[in-house]
Amino acid sequence: MSRDAADHVAPASRRERALARWLLVLVLLPWMPGHAAESAPGASAPRVFEAVGTDEQIPDGVITSLAQDGQGLLWIGTTDGLVRYDGYRFKLYQADPGDPHGLPGNRIQQLLTAADGRLWLGTYGEGVASYDPVSDRFQSFRARADQPEGLPSGTVRALAQTPDGVIWVGTTGNGLGRIEPDGRVGRFAATDVDGLKMDARISALAVDRSGALWIGSWQGLGRLRPGATAVERVLSDADDGEGFANTTIRGIHVSAAGDVWVGAQQGQMARIPAAVAERAEPPRADEVQRWRGTGMNAAVEPGDGSLWIAHARGIDIVDSASGELREQIRPRAVDALALANAEIRDLLLDHSGWVWTGSFGGGMQRSDPRPSALYSRRFDALDDAPLTQFSALTLAPERSGGLWVGVAQNGLVRVDAELRIREFLRDGDPSLGAFAGQQPSGVVEAEDGRLWVATERGLFVRAPGARAFELATGPEFLERAAIRRLWARPEGQLWMATGDGLFRRDADGRLTRLALADGGRVGGSINALAFDAEGAWVGGSAGLFRLASAQGTLRRLRMQVEGVELQADVLGLLLDARGQLWLDAAGLHRLLAVDGDIARLEAVSARHGFAGVAFGANLLDDAQGRIWSHRFLFDPATDAFHRLGRADGAHAGTGWFRAYARLPDGRLVFGATEGLLVVRPERFQPWTFVPPLVATELRIDGEPSPSGPLAERIVIGPGQRGFSLEFAALDFSAPELLNYRYRLLDVAPEWVRVGAGARVASFGGLWPGEYMLELQGSARDGRFLAPPRQLTVEVRPHWWQTLPAALAGLALLVLAVMAVVRRRERRLRRSRDRLEAEVQARTADLHALSAELQRRNQEFERASLTDPLTGLCNRRFAMQALPKEVALCLRHGPGSAAAGRDAGLVLFLCDVDHFKAINDQYGHAAGDAVLVEFAHRLREVFRASDHIIRWGGEEFLVVARGLREEDAATLAERVRRLMVERPVELEDGSRLCCSLSIGFAPFPLLGERPAGGGWEEVVDLADRLLYAAKRSGRDAWVGVFPKAADQAPARAVGWAEPARLRSGAALLLSSRDPQRVLAALAEDSEVALSV
Repeated sequence: MSRDAADHVAPASRRERALARWLLVLVLLPWMPGHAAESAPGASAPRVFEAVGTDEQIPDGVITSLAQDGQGLLWIGTTDGLVRYDGYRFKLYQADPGDPHGLPGNRIQQLLTAADGRLWLGTYGEGVASYDPVSDRFQSFRARADQPEGLPSGTVRALAQTPDGVIWVGTTGNGLGRIEPDGRVGRFAATDVDGLKMDARISALAVDRSGALWIGSWQGLGRLRPGATAVERVLSDADDGEGFANTTIRGIHVSAAGDVWVGAQQGQMARIPAAVAERAEPPRADEVQRWRGTGMNAAVEPGDGSLWIAHARGIDIVDSASGELREQIRPRAVDALALANAEIRDLLLDHSGWVWTGSFGGGMQRSDPRPSALYSRRFDALDDAPLTQFSALTLAPERSGGLWVGVAQNGLVRVDAELRIREFLRDGDPSLGAFAGQQPSGVVEAEDGRLWVATERGLFVRAPGARAFELATGPEFLERAAIRRLWARPEGQLWMATGDGLFRRDADGRLTRLALADGGRVGGSINALAFDAEGAWVGGSAGLFRLASAQGTLRRLRMQVEGVELQADVLGLLLDARGQLWLDAAGLHRLLAVDGDIARLEAVSARHGFAGVAFGANLLDDAQGRIWSHRFLFDPATDAFHRLGRADGAHAGTGWFRAYARLPDGRLVFGATEGLLVVRPERFQPWTFVPPLVATELRIDGEPSPSGPLAERIVIGPGQRGFSLEFAALDFSAPELLNYRYRLLDVAPEWVRVGAGARVASFGGLWPGEYMLELQGSARDGRFLAPPRQLTVEVRPHWWQTLPAALAGLALLVLAVMAVVRRRERRLRRSRDRLEAEVQARTADLHALSAELQRRNQEFERASLTDPLTGLCNRRFAMQALPKEVALCLRHGPGSAAAGRDAGLVLFLCDVDHFKAINDQYGHAAGDAVLVEFAHRLREVFRASDHIIRWGGEEFLVVARGLREEDAATLAERVRRLMVERPVELEDGSRLCCSLSIGFAPFPLLGERPAGGGWEEVVDLADRLLYAAKRSGRDAWVGVFPKAADQAPARAVGWAEPARLRSGAALLLSSRDPQRVLAALAEDSEVALSV
């Protein structure tokens, strides 16, 4: 926790400031319902508030109200329109005077979700409106001069719905209005029990469990009971100094227990117990809990017995049953994950249990109110001075229960059990003796109390109780590599994992490099050691080794998964409490058995869909036997696999490999670029929310079409070519982790799986009729738990495609034939020959008609394989044609591209750079124009015999025949230059400069091994090369041509591994500097480490 900002500017002494705080507490204590216990800094995790949206997406960051409708969409009221958020995209609705079904006004004052899930909104002087989720339109209710008893005019400050379905409208200056379920409007003009006119300036409304309407105004609090015609004053007597008379009620909240909470702008607060609030008699002052506080703008209950109260200074969390203050949340400018703005206008508890805040000028933020198992101890510029950052490169437990943390570019710090810095060891401090270096790479505190620290300047040791360090070993012995991690053993040995092998330093200072039994050197990076009674397991870039204590030598073990050799770096090792060995080698593996020199493994990550993805290297187990890293969690007991991310509380940046430790209280700590990720394993609960799926945008022939999230039917008119439907599953905690799939039954019954960035189902060339479109979104863990969302797609025919037209045509044909027969019968006697000639002519006509029908059927079939926007072949065509193309290629025996002969095929994957930004800035019509122009330019470059396919979104796949390596590079450069040098002209005459990135690879990958990867794997390889081009700066192309068959990886995408490319096993071609490309590929595989 940080010090108050006043501590840094006030001239008073520390003792005077403390005295002032105690005096303030003593003065305020009688007026407060409870007080929050002040915990020691670092004892509890601070609340995390993540900003969602920018000032462009939420106009000026000014939020007046928040709501979530019955479908799960998030709605944001602003002073410049209404914003809808689906987890990915913000859609702004603004008033259009020419649209009677549009938003009535842009200044939104209040939002309300009715019992039927429909959204209602109140505006500044433009009345009330409800949103129709089927048609994506609004129905407005305005005051009318010719209806004096109708809806009152003025600014709508409050909305509420009573159990009878009536929507109550509170206005500023014109009293209370009502909208009946049938749409009739009126106003409430009753007097209170004292005969005084009800204050016409309504500022808050709420409905309690009995159905009574509670009314907050600029002159106090009132209650309108069901069926009553008069408003009762409540706690608003003029002679009550603590009452609400002459105060402006800003918030009224009815808790789940039925208590009525009231807050005034002047600071008066009250909690009216449910039993008192719901009875017929008005509450008395002695029955109500009252105090002077901060007022209340809004309140929510997360379900843990707490109540979050928003006000002008931030948020207070109180006990919902007693009112006792639990926690105060205030903005902190030095923390990007703190509350951003004090002026909280509204709070929202979404369907998954997250709390959303809307502030005046601070935008929208979200926070998980539940106790998180993950806590990020981030850099605090005030508390952590003089540190300049808190990138934790290495960790080790400290004897008193804290941690030693090596901080990049700073030195070494000691933190206590509450993670507060207690000691700072930095380069240049003369009291530290020989200590030098700013990049600690290893630290360990031995059982005898000695502290060992490795930096880029050598290995240092400090005796117990001493301040100064001694130089134990200089950097010269490391032979071009630095120490990566240290282990201290009880017998006095110090083990050092380096970038060039494993070393042991004995108690007498003797240094030994560990080697194989035959004396062979074990080089490369050593990443992990796991000691047991017989020796240790050793993992590194050269694989897995077994160290026997008796021999003191290493034995190499070949790793196999189901009999297949596993060639991978061993990034992490863990020997858990049960003696089971776990490895991170391109994913989590469990050791099943050791047979001679073979280690038989079970691929855990691959079984759960994360094949080839590093588990995180930093392996730790908890008391329940679960395996943790900073990236994943695996529970062997339930076989549950979880990916950990920001939604779970991981806000410490990118984790560093080999930076992890276990605290005595069971907490697990991982070092990261922005601090420490702390795990309390006993708190972890899997995320079980199953998000609903809604349609978010419909386009027909590329143009937006009115359709709401609840629309159940898509209508394609005659002459329209196709449609695309965007959709979203509404889990706002981590929408980027969701997966999707869709299918059009009777046309493409197989599911099409897409990621969060490609949530669009597109179809074209459909024959008239009705089809069933099914959409499905996954939960955060990737499982598809919700039933598919079904929409009917109706394709309407041309007049000549209708059944009546067909029957009429058939009838005319029958009549014509009958007439011809009669005529031929009359002429039969005159000329049989002529009759036969006529019959033959008609027969020819029928054949021509049959041929025409066949031609049209073929045209419709071709249309189903064509992308409606670009006219290129679509993905469905690729799935049908490419297997045949590949079979033909393999049957004809293509030569090896690596050997310089013609390749069978070369697959190019092209992607328009910054395409989302083009759509966002210029609109989807501009994006479509870019795609059409890009397709045209691809046709200019490639041959007519090559396949040019719109693969999905802004990605295009080109399958070219008979290209050599240099030809492929030349074509890639021509495409790149053609896109860059010729701007795209838009419909308004403006010119848009675009670029693209390309990845390409040959098929087959190796002529000698035609089965060395199917064409789908080659597309995956091209995709990885494409994204390497993007990560290296975009506007580039990257290609790989394998050479060495004996170094072929298990999967084609392995040809893009930097180590394999550096070894010459494959030829790397790129328009970018090769080192930048290799760095981008290394970043993708997450094995690039800071030395």
